[in-house]
Amino acid sequence: NPLLVAGQPIGQAGIEAGADEILAGVPGGRLIVVQCSSRVERSTIASRTAISPRDVQLTIDRDFQAEVYDALRAEPKLQGAGVVLDPQDGEVLALASVPSYDPNGFILGFTEKERATLRSEAQRPLLSRAAEAAYPTGSAFKPITFAAGMEDLGYTADTVLDCPSTFQLEGASQTWEDWTVASNLPAQGPLTLHQALMNSCNTVFYGIGRDLDLKDPDLLPNMARAFGLGAPTGIPYLPEVSGVAPGPEWKLENVGDYWATGDAVNLSIGQGFLQVTPLQLANAYAAIANGGYVLQPYIVSTLIDADGQREDVGNRVVRSELPLSPATLQALQAAMHDQTSDPNANGSYRVFGDMAFPIAGKTGTAQRNDSATAKPHSWFGSFGPYGEPPELATVVMYESAGEGVSFAAPATRRIYDAWLQSPLRA
Repeated sequence: NPLLVAGQPIGQAGIEAGADEILAGVPGGRLIVVQCSSRVERSTIASRTAISPRDVQLTIDRDFQAEVYDALRAEPKLQGAGVVLDPQDGEVLALASVPSYDPNGFILGFTEKERATLRSEAQRPLLSRAAEAAYPTGSAFKPITFAAGMEDLGYTADTVLDCPSTFQLEGASQTWEDWTVASNLPAQGPLTLHQALMNSCNTVFYGIGRDLDLKDPDLLPNMARAFGLGAPTGIPYLPEVSGVAPGPEWKLENVGDYWATGDAVNLSIGQGFLQVTPLQLANAYAAIANGGYVLQPYIVSTLIDADGQREDVGNRVVRSELPLSPATLQALQAAMHDQTSDPNANGSYRVFGDMAFPIAGKTGTAQRNDSATAKPHSWFGSFGPYGEPPELATVVMYESAGEGVSFAAPATRRIYDAWLQSPLRA
C-alpha cells in the first residue's frame, strides 16, 4: 500500500480496519529528481499533502453495549450475535458477537491459553458474527413471505388458509412438515394469514411459497431483496458480507442448476440457499418498524481532529422503500405483535407476555444445511414499542443452539430489560 510507511500500525478488523486511513492519517511527501553529483533538486514528479489522523466517535454507548454483550453471554456455551438499531435513522446502538476477545492483547500480549482460544476453529472469536457471518434464518424470514402473499397473491390478514401437518408438491415425493409433527401435536387446521404468522405455521407458508413461484419464480426472491437481504447494508467503516437471497438467476450462476418450486418452498420459511447476517435481518425488521424505509445503518457518528473540530458523518440515509401498501405493513406489524403478546398463540408469549413495553417480533429455528444432526440456529427479531414510534429494532442469533423461543428470545428479553433501565431513553 503506497499510503503506508515502515512500522506504521494497521487496523486489522472492525472499525479499526474500515477507518484505518482516518485513524492513522495519510503521510505526505514528494517524489523529486535531483542531480546525482551536486544533489541539486531538478524537478518534482509528484507530491502529496499529509492528512492528519482523526478520532472516530461511535454511535455505540459503552454501558448499553456491555449489557447486550452480557445478555448474549448468559448462555455461556453458545456462540452468536446481537444487533440493536434505532429504526428511525439506522444508528447502531449495540453490536456484539460471542465469544469475543480483548483487543488489548494484540498490544500487551496474550497468554498461551488466550492464544489457543483465538486460534480455535470451533469458537472463532475473531469472527464478527453480527456482520461477517451469514446463516439461514428459519421462520424469522416468514414476515417477508407474509408480505409477498398480501402484495402478490392478493391475500388479506383475514384470508383463511389450511395448516395441515404435512405439505407436498403435486406429483412430488418429498414431504415438508409443520413444526407440530416433531412436537407430536395435531394439525393446526384452518388459520387466517394473521394466525399463520402468529402460530408460525410452516405448511401455510410452504403453500404461499409454491403459489408465488407458480405465478412468477422471481416474486419471493425479489421481495427478500427488497427487504435488503442478499446485499451489504452499506454500513460505513464496518466490514460485512453480502449473504445470499437466492433466486432463479442466482441458482443457475452459482449452483449450475435450474430453480425449482421446491426452492421457493424452502425459501418461504427461511431455509434452502438463504444466507443472512444478523445485521441485515435487524435492518429488515427496522424497515418494518419505521413504516417501510430500508435505511443504511451507521456506527460512526463523528470524526474529530486534533484541534477538536468535529465532522458529523452519521446521518439517516434511505436506501429504498419496501414495496408494501400501508395495509400490508399494518397487518404485518399486528401479526408480529400478537406473536409475542397473544397467550393463545404458539409464539413467544411466555417470554414477552408480561412486558409493559409492547414489542413485535418473530422467532426463527433454522436447520443447518451442512449437518442433519446439529442443533438448529436460534433466531429472534423484533422491534418496539409496538403502536408507538419505535425505539429499537433487534436481532439475536445463536449458532446451533435450539429453538428460537428457547434461546434467542430470552436473550432479546434481557436486552429490552436493559434498554428500559438505560439513561439513553431519557
